[in-house]
Amino acid sequence: MALEGMTQAQAQSAHVAKLIVITILLDLLIAYGLANLCAWRNANTAGRGAAIGVLLWIGFVGPIAYTTFLYEGRSIVLYGLDYLYPLVGLCMMGAILGLWNRKTS
Repeated sequence: MALEGMTQAQAQSAHVAKLIVITILLDLLIAYGLANLCAWRNANTAGRGAAIGVLLWIGFVGPIAYTTFLYEGRSIVLYGLDYLYPLVGLCMMGAILGLWNRKTS
């Protein structure tokens, strides 16, 4: 919160239920896109699916987010906190989808 410049009052005033619902919907959208990429690239193992997730982060998410952080003058520590968990998430989601593709093939 200190890196973001957020107060305790601001954090407590957030509408958590609304944020969770929006997050779930956006994650489903990401899973749909990743599932299509996994199918298109014939990622039918956990490793292949995870590799696609990592490549998406390296090629798109990481650089776009870091460019934003540079122009906003934000901390590299905050970048790590904000954008390393999507790397893990894409990797895990890709691995699951790769295994799922294997079962449906």
